[in-house]
Formats: sequence, C-alpha cells, structure tokens
Amino acid sequence: MCKIVAAVALPGDGKTVIVEYGMPGYYDVQTRLTPEEFNAAKGITPEIAEAFLVGSMFGWDVPGAHLARKYVQDASYKQRKSERDMG
Repeated sequence: MCKIVAAVALPGDGKTVIVEYGMPGYYDVQTRLTPEEFNAAKGITPEIAEAFLVGSMFGWDVPGAHLARKYVQDASYKQRKSERDMG
C-alpha cells in the first residue's frame, strides 16, 4: 500500500508541512503550493486535512482523526477495486 499524505499548515506559524497517515509528527516540505492546493489534487478536503493534523499530534485513534481513517479506508478500497477491474 502506498503512503497517504496530506499537507497542513502548522498551528502558530502557518508553515506548510506533510503529515503521513498513521505516523506521528510531520515532514518539512519545500513547495509553493498552499496546503489547500496540494490537497485538492488528492481529493482531500480541509476537514480531512484537519483530521490528519489531529491524528499526527494526538494519535490516530482519537475521535478527531476518524475522518482521516475513513478517507484512507475509502482510498484503499478504490485502489483494490481498480486493480481487480484491470486484472
């Protein structure tokens, strides 16, 4: 399974960083895109991005991260379905 990431603006300084689903913390990123532009290309809404941020900060099992988990489950299902349809 591929890594699923979202771009978020850090609270406080607004710096754009990347959050990987299931992992604590974030990765620095050099981009001219805003988090909204980066995420729009991946079908990630601002609410889902916020859930990624919450999960990276407080754990992926907290209620605030549930929307991120649903997004990942839906993406995994679509990928498996696409692979079945092609094979």
